[in-house]
Amino acid sequence: MATAVGSVVTQAGIEGARVLGVGVSVPGQVDRATGISEYAPNWDWHDVPLLDLLTEHIAYPLYLDNPLRASAVAELWFGAARGRGNAVVVNLGTGVGAGLVLGGGLHRGVSNSAGEWGHTTMVLDGRLCRCGNHGCVETYVGARGIMLNLREVGPDSTLLHPDDQTATIDALARGLRADDPVARRAVHETARYLGAGVADLVNLFNPEIVVLSSWVARTLGVPLLHEVREAVNRHALPRPLAATEIVLSRSPPTPCAWARRRSRSKGRSRPSGRRTANAPHPRGAAPPRHPRSGGTNSSPTPHVRNREPDTTLRTDFVQPLAEALAEALASRTAPLFEPSGASHRAERHPAVSRRAAAALETRTSACRHRAT
Repeated sequence: MATAVGSVVTQAGIEGARVLGVGVSVPGQVDRATGISEYAPNWDWHDVPLLDLLTEHIAYPLYLDNPLRASAVAELWFGAARGRGNAVVVNLGTGVGAGLVLGGGLHRGVSNSAGEWGHTTMVLDGRLCRCGNHGCVETYVGARGIMLNLREVGPDSTLLHPDDQTATIDALARGLRADDPVARRAVHETARYLGAGVADLVNLFNPEIVVLSSWVARTLGVPLLHEVREAVNRHALPRPLAATEIVLSRSPPTPCAWARRRSRSKGRSRPSGRRTANAPHPRGAAPPRHPRSGGTNSSPTPHVRNREPDTTLRTDFVQPLAEALAEALASRTAPLFEPSGASHRAERHPAVSRRAAAALETRTSACRHRAT
């Protein structure tokens, strides 16, 4: 991560002193004030002091948030939701959720938990979810849910890779391009569930735009988008639907894709026990690389083996991010960080933090002045 940050700053062609901070997006429940990942189901993290660990390697102020909020901000500043006052960014990956932009601003909820749409009930007494409930949206339209959809329509299909989410979704995309009937049926079933869920979002929030984002949406692409639009048309109320556009994200692949687990580990066992604030990782050590599967032994969803992340730096996201950073700094049309989000451990880097705080206040004031 530190290498990626350095590369973005270097390729943007700016001085380090002009960087106001670094955003860190972690799935699950996070405490922005303390920098703690309270619960990350993807890796079974509990109360991991993530930003404390990262401050040893990154010299800029750090800002922790959940991918739902981070992706919504990215789309609002640089992507398909730019210039829109009301938007929903649907995150489709291993986990599923919705980032909400309401009334021109990011909606967090009272405990920074807004947007957990993936854990609303789609089917009563349905599939077991990682959260412990049954029938959640995520279990039908997340990567694992899509694997189950594929298994149901084609039990013996060679498209299914039971131990590998990424390989299965990639195979489905290739199947769609080849007009494979099993791939078409699996994506159709997925879009039926996804369209019903998106229609709920349209009826609830009356957005100008719904953006389908993250790696699953990007991989399945236009065929999924067309199927979802048709399903939403069947379920949403006419008046809010008429005002809503449904599109794919135009944003580049995220750093999460850089760390996507691609190669299977050999003989690596899963760490036992929970990580807590009272028993943090040693200074300078990276958090444990837990398997993507999370879940419990009782879950019927396909098990994903422990796999090492590919640590090769992904230039396909570094370059677009660098260009976006340079553009944002040059245009000064929006603050790079929300005024409400204090940087983590300001005392660790007082000079940088004071400079960042002053610059942030100047930029925020300027934006407010232009807005009025």
